[in-house]
Amino acid sequence: MWPVKHRPQLESQPHQHSRTGQPFGWPFLNPPVWRLTDLRFDWMNTPTMPHKQILLVEDDPAIAEPLHYALSREGWDVAWHTTAQAALHALDQQRFDFLILDVGLPDLNGFDLCRQIRQHHTTPLLFLTARNDEIDRIIGLEIGADDYCAKPFSPREIISRIKVIWRRMESTLPPLPNDPVRAPQPLPDPTSVSLSWGVWHYDDARCQVHYHGQPL
Repeated sequence: MWPVKHRPQLESQPHQHSRTGQPFGWPFLNPPVWRLTDLRFDWMNTPTMPHKQILLVEDDPAIAEPLHYALSREGWDVAWHTTAQAALHALDQQRFDFLILDVGLPDLNGFDLCRQIRQHHTTPLLFLTARNDEIDRIIGLEIGADDYCAKPFSPREIISRIKVIWRRMESTLPPLPNDPVRAPQPLPDPTSVSLSWGVWHYDDARCQVHYHGQPL
């Protein structure tokens, strides 16, 4: 043991490297201090797709609750109302991507509700009903419904029907002008005649004859 007065004193700072100037053992002896504000994640600034908005109008909780749960599991935002008046008020407040209506509502018939909705909205619509008569299905489709599902049903079936209707709507959208795939292609003029023979070419639309690519 060293005597107390001759005991070597440990330096508070590690020795510096002669060339790099960094202390020996760096960065283990002097680790950098990281703060959460120094960390940036690109995924936090990535815009997300808006959720689909579903309006469910059903007065029976035994039917509406499992359907509401299944629709929410798909990542869709579901607004559940039990009366036609509440549904009309919700439609005035926000835009929906799909409507699910029960035919037998306590304050208004679902068919009458659909007629009122179709006066101002073209949102795709599916009917739920306990009646499976052909005349009811025909009436529902004739007044503006896109599909008709009789009770009892599986929530997965409703989800599949919704996706099919959305795909059908997307396929009928007008083509985008800058989309080379969906842009409309000009149709050939059936009255125009273009003939080529060797170095000669006849353009019926311009009534010109070309020789080696030069008009005569």
